Amino acid sequence: SLEKINPEDIDNTTAYRDGFKWRHISCPIIINNGTTRCSKCSTLNILATRRRLRKPPQTAESAELLKKDRTIFVLQKLMTRMSKKNHRLELLKTNLESKLEKGTESHNKALLSTLETLDIPKIQKIMVKECIRPSLSEQNSEFSETWTFLSLLLYIESPKIYKYLLVNKFINLPAIKVMRRYLQQIKTDTQFYKLFQRTVEPFQVRQIDDSSEPT
Repeated sequence: SLEKINPEDIDNTTAYRDGFKWRHISCPIIINNGTTRCSKCSTLNILATRRRLRKPPQTAESAELLKKDRTIFVLQKLMTRMSKKNHRLELLKTNLESKLEKGTESHNKALLSTLETLDIPKIQKIMVKECIRPSLSEQNSEFSETWTFLSLLLYIESPKIYKYLLVNKFINLPAIKVMRRYLQQIKTDTQFYKLFQRTVEPFQVRQIDDSSEPT
């Protein structure tokens, strides 16, 4: 019937809607009582069918495209949720790392404070500080000047013992290449040698006779 014709199947230069019915553009009937139909209006069903048949079969393709669009939409929503979840996890990780870092820093400060109260030689306090120094600050990886010169003194006394202590991590020592560079500087730079002497002198470093044992 004319009421069931799909608007997409009718050319608007051929017909138009008159209420619930379609009428041919050249329909001669002026007043339509709802039952009368001219010959041109009677051909509209045929024209609509022909127009529909002339259209390329896109139903399957349209369904496939719709399916792909839905899949893409679902994937986009999934990626959005995953992104938000990853962001929350990253914030949680950062928060935990910050709390852990603050806790470690507080613990190390308490340890250093306790160290200062111990009745032990100053050189031992310096050694302990340098051993825990890497955990105090990752940004400052340099050794203190005092500890560097004391380490250099140890290296001068016995490069073999120095390497043994360094490799086996008995204490925290500067790299051997640093010691070699400073040793060369002592030999060539008078001011550097004097600075070295002034630094190690307060610790009353004494030479030990190989034939005697320390008591």
